[in-house]
Amino acid sequence: MARLLTTSELAQALGVSESSIKRWVDDGTIRGARTAGGHRRIAITEALRFIRATRAPLADPELLGVPEVAAAGSDRHTAGGPDERLLTYLERGDDTRAWPPFQGDQASL
Repeated sequence: MARLLTTSELAQALGVSESSIKRWVDDGTIRGARTAGGHRRIAITEALRFIRATRAPLADPELLGVPEVAAAGSDRHTAGGPDERLLTYLERGDDTRAWPPFQGDQASL
């Protein structure tokens, strides 16, 4: 089963408001599910799909479990920096490099 993110975690990773994530889940821009308590959850694979499709910049890649990319410091926006490497992985659809625990078994929500 894919790791599930809260709206707060994805918002923080993308550097957007939690209300934006909730709105995108509610209007179908981001596919998500609701817990029994009504809280929205987004599969990491769906978060990566959204990032890939929209070319969304990441404010905090570490929250998505991309330590190789998150480890670098101030060079994150420079050519060859971690943001560029993550974007390359995401554009290629190489989820195994972008998020090492992913085993290719996408759970549907």
